[in-house]
Amino acid sequence: MDGIQNYLPHDVIEGILSRLPVKSLLRFKCVCKQWSATISAPKFAQTHLRRSKNSSSTILLVDLENSPEKAQLVDLETEQFRHSAVDYPVEVSVADVMCHCDGLYVLWCSDRGYALWNPSRRSYKMLNYQQYRFDHDQLMCGICYDPLVEDYNVVMADSTHYAVFHCRRNCWSDLKELNLSITIRYDVDDASGLPLKNGSIYWLRCVWGEGEVLRYEIVYFDGRDEEMKILCKADGDSFPVRMISSGECLRFFARDWDDQWVEMAMPPAAAAPAMPFGGGYAPLCWTHDGGKILLESSKDNSLQIYDVSEKSLARVGYPWNVLILHEHRPRLFPHVENVFWD
Repeated sequence: MDGIQNYLPHDVIEGILSRLPVKSLLRFKCVCKQWSATISAPKFAQTHLRRSKNSSSTILLVDLENSPEKAQLVDLETEQFRHSAVDYPVEVSVADVMCHCDGLYVLWCSDRGYALWNPSRRSYKMLNYQQYRFDHDQLMCGICYDPLVEDYNVVMADSTHYAVFHCRRNCWSDLKELNLSITIRYDVDDASGLPLKNGSIYWLRCVWGEGEVLRYEIVYFDGRDEEMKILCKADGDSFPVRMISSGECLRFFARDWDDQWVEMAMPPAAAAPAMPFGGGYAPLCWTHDGGKILLESSKDNSLQIYDVSEKSLARVGYPWNVLILHEHRPRLFPHVENVFWD
């Protein structure tokens, strides 16, 4: 170690370390105290994360009922779409990914409650809020990064209350009432909130009345004051709506009467680039590098990649059709290596 320090300044060493995979970083923490402190520092974690995002076209597939593995990481940049199995962190009968951000995932573990999972580190921590039992059937869950305090926040909310878990501090906020003036039933097709880089989390919810969808609402968590708010409302119809995020902006899609996917004009979509991939494809998720969108063809259920810069479509060779069982489809999440947390 002394020999290395004699030839290389520490900032050069830090730059080299920031380009390494998490598995190597965990080993190199044992080299010396200085390396361990560097790798554990929040600023190093963000530098490493930025580099990982710029080169990451990996997705996480979960809920694979037609596969021996429950989850897989798939690299979309490799010619054969190299994939590797990922084990859930706890021994439970049922586990479900509730939300994600920067390669971190909140799991609902039926036997033990909620857990924050980092597949890159193969580590987890339980998130059970002992003072209050959230209504799981009405749960909204999201996770985002707060750049002001260099920490991740996990937000859990049901129809009446919400609370925030501060990951690095390992503590919950006080329970807060959910004052959104909601008087009629909500239906949540996907309780997973989508984070943006400004430290906010967005959910798309249906408001029902008299057996039909009255409108859609975008509910969001404002990280600046840790309050839940309504961003906007849009008239609803009987067709499903889908929301995807690049981290920079949100996009909204719905099925029209011809069973085609069309983009909806809902803020803040105006800041997003045009994506003319046609109505015969259902948007699934955006890769972390912001350059690719995963789509499913309505013709043959094949998986397609839309390249935003090239404005081109390419069929994915990964055996997507093999994983589809009747109406069941695996869930997809953009994945990136993240060294957080100690």
